[in-house]
Amino acid sequence: MQNKVIQHAISMALITIGECAKHLSGKFKDEHYEKEWTKIIAVRNIAAHGYWQLNMTQIWKAIETDNPAISRIFR
Repeated sequence: MQNKVIQHAISMALITIGECAKHLSGKFKDEHYEKEWTKIIAVRNIAAHGYWQLNMTQIWKAIETDNPAISRIFR
């Protein structure tokens, strides 16, 4: 987490994931109700508009816990 380039890459990935989530159909979201779509989109909004509020340590822990495949990309 000392690498600022990786932090920015993670931020951009969060923005992209959240932006895509915003455009998913309600039907798709209903079919995949186990995902926390509102939180995914909220993190995107913080990354895009309130980036100074991002806690990269907390985000990294969440990525490792919730989706370890994503964390492997940045190693």
